[in-house]
Amino acid sequence: MVLDWFRRLSQQRTTDWIACIDFGTAYSKAAMVLAENTADLLSDDIKPLPIGDGESRSNYLLPSLLFLTDEAILFGKKADEAAQRSERQGRSAFVSPKQYLSTHSPEHLDEKLDAEIDPTGDYTARQLIALYLAYLLKRAEHASEEIGVEWPPKIRIARPAWSKERAEWGEKILRLLVRQAFLLIDGLGDELLAEEGVSH
Repeated sequence: MVLDWFRRLSQQRTTDWIACIDFGTAYSKAAMVLAENTADLLSDDIKPLPIGDGESRSNYLLPSLLFLTDEAILFGKKADEAAQRSERQGRSAFVSPKQYLSTHSPEHLDEKLDAEIDPTGDYTARQLIALYLAYLLKRAEHASEEIGVEWPPKIRIARPAWSKERAEWGEKILRLLVRQAFLLIDGLGDELLAEEGVSH
């Protein structure tokens, strides 16, 4: 069972394609790009991934937020709808995980979140960012299979436009979060894509 949690980290990656992930502020995007050492890529060499799966106005955009209910963690459109319904009750979503990395210090990542975001009192920003990345990567994996491109490839994630000082620790943290996301994918599997969300 422990070995299963490291399956995607140790799995051999296809060298034919590179998954380019735009970990966006409001929406995230992903595309498969042919792994050629050339600047002359053709349109067929770039395949946008439909990671939205009908969860936003564009099938290629995934909302960058998650919402915690008393029972589960919701992603995408479900999270957005739940946040809107709960706004009058003083509840809010954990929005823009990418922006959080740009505006908060490293020590804030491991602090418990406000009750308006996390009614359980169990989660830190680090955990929620890793869960969002796991969901994003799982959606990319699912979309890649739909268009017939082998997964997993090498992965490039566009980092925020950090200052030099922030980039020194920010890139290390982002790498650790991506590794944690892959471990979560191995542990949770298709539960990440469940309609009812991921149970606590």
